[in-house]
Amino acid sequence: MTDFDLRKEEYLTLRKEIETQMSELALLERNCVLAAAVVYAWLVKDGASTSIAKAGWFIPILFALFGALRSLSVGRHLFALGRYIHEIESAHLTDPALPIGWEHFLAAPEQRRKVRTAITITFWLVFLVVTTAAAVVYGI
Repeated sequence: MTDFDLRKEEYLTLRKEIETQMSELALLERNCVLAAAVVYAWLVKDGASTSIAKAGWFIPILFALFGALRSLSVGRHLFALGRYIHEIESAHLTDPALPIGWEHFLAAPEQRRKVRTAITITFWLVFLVVTTAAAVVYGI
């Protein structure tokens, strides 16, 4: 196997890992919201008759907090993968007649890569604020 073949396989593997991590982030967001909704539904329907009803309102805060931390961890990992792929592209995609490579394309100023990051941060902050507000209003 040549060095180029090895780099090609590595590049393909890293791109697949990025796709998998992006899917995981979407599932994480959805599942955290669903988990909070299930807890709230239980508290509204049957939770008032239990002794942990007030404490139960604080459980969804954990989904928001740990989900945000996991999202941050995956985001940092994706950023590192992107930087490394950028290096591979710089080393091997030197022909100006060919496309510059995905990570180079995303790094261009006209791409709005940071918009997705801002939306993700906003989602987790709003989710944390809403779950905290619900706990304060109903749990105290």
